[in-house]
Amino acid sequence: MACNNINCGCTTAGKTTLPGCDPFVCNDPNPCSSVVDSCCVIYTGDDIVDANITTGQSLCDIIPQLVTYMTPPVVTCSTPTNCCGSVTGFYVTSALDPTDPTKAVFSFTWDRKENCEVSWIIQYRISSTIPWTSVSVPNFLSSFSIANLLSGVSYEFRMYAECIGEPCYSITVLATSPIPPCNTPGYCGSSVIYVAADPFAATQTSLTWNWPQNPSAVSYYLELVSGPSITSISLPQSPSPTYTAVGLSPNTLYQLYVYSVCPDGIANTLCGTFGEAQLTLKECVQVTITNGGLSKDIFGVKLCNQPYVTQYSLDPGNSLTLCVQENTFQGLNNTTRVIVLGPCP
Repeated sequence: MACNNINCGCTTAGKTTLPGCDPFVCNDPNPCSSVVDSCCVIYTGDDIVDANITTGQSLCDIIPQLVTYMTPPVVTCSTPTNCCGSVTGFYVTSALDPTDPTKAVFSFTWDRKENCEVSWIIQYRISSTIPWTSVSVPNFLSSFSIANLLSGVSYEFRMYAECIGEPCYSITVLATSPIPPCNTPGYCGSSVIYVAADPFAATQTSLTWNWPQNPSAVSYYLELVSGPSITSISLPQSPSPTYTAVGLSPNTLYQLYVYSVCPDGIANTLCGTFGEAQLTLKECVQVTITNGGLSKDIFGVKLCNQPYVTQYSLDPGNSLTLCVQENTFQGLNNTTRVIVLGPCP
């Protein structure tokens, strides 16, 4: 919305539509979508004293007044037109602190009631958390700013008008501070430096990744990807973050994405880090290896659930039964014969 933080008028004159035909037939009932700035929709009816609505007000001002009037909070605002009635015109904007992009500055404006002894109190909290933090504002102001809040985090804001007559809250506004660049040091949702796969921890049905801690994050959001399949995982913060995926398919390629989560529980999916792709080991089979030559043979084989090669030597005429993950061997003298017996016991 272009006019959500200031009182403004439309840049062009309003248009009145002609009366429609009766019956009205529309060849294409929904040809396109249309968006109208609520701050440029003007109320033209009579003044509504009970809700403090006047002719010529913008719809974006009227809606908060109606919400306050219809759903009062703990302190009832039964007469929003009185001196300390409902707080109206409460708008919130935010920007990154130019001196510290890990922090945000929220700015507020509201309609100050003239000739009224009012104490303004702005309350805020990270979305869906408790308690509220209160900041007192001088009664002669109609705008204020609060700095040093977290960037990339959703906050709830409300305003409290305190006076002898009838104290009252404004509506509660949800606003999210801007997201800093992904490489900003100290930002809770920034990218982790890297995500490395551990090939020596691979098995037929599990893979392990690790990454450096992002100390500003409260947790991590992971996505395990294999082809079109995506599995979402939540992982708590730890000094040495690591994740082992289990129940995987043998001989299948997997990838891991890691996102940092901020204190409000929201993961910054714009700043994800891609983990190295890793292949699970092949299925295990039992084989018999026989040296049918005239000299000792040396070969390497990957045993079941071991990602590295184990070297063996076999004298002529001797046999060896092993449980291996793949049926490929390299015999030094090409005299080794391999017979697959079936699945491992």
